[in-house]
Amino acid sequence: MRINRAQDGRHAEIGQRIRSARLRLGISQVEVGKRLGVSYQQINKYERGSNVLSGIALLDLAELLQVRVGWLLGEAGSAENGPPVASRQLESRLLTALAKLEGRGRRMLALRTIEALAASSMPIEGDEAFSGDSQH
Repeated sequence: MRINRAQDGRHAEIGQRIRSARLRLGISQVEVGKRLGVSYQQINKYERGSNVLSGIALLDLAELLQVRVGWLLGEAGSAENGPPVASRQLESRLLTALAKLEGRGRRMLALRTIEALAASSMPIEGDEAFSGDSQH
């Protein structure tokens, strides 16, 4: 049995989620197209559900829109956002730096420092909660 994609409705639902995420970020179809290497018309077709994304395009689009692939696909229980891309990049940098530390003592010191920061509720400059005033 062949499923009629046009009548299925799933592509239109995926397209609506793409559009929603794009608008939330305030970027145009032209900008999304440029970043993905396709025309704005192609992005428009994805958003309308008239064209189907390849797996790779779906991964690239989810990363660009800072959403989970599962959310774009409408998986039950899938939150819109996973860790933001910036957060994943910081995690990657942290792991790279830890891997470069020589000696167990240095790695343990780094681990204890990170654990102490994680346990602390004191705002630190660069945090979203940091207000910038000097009264902490």
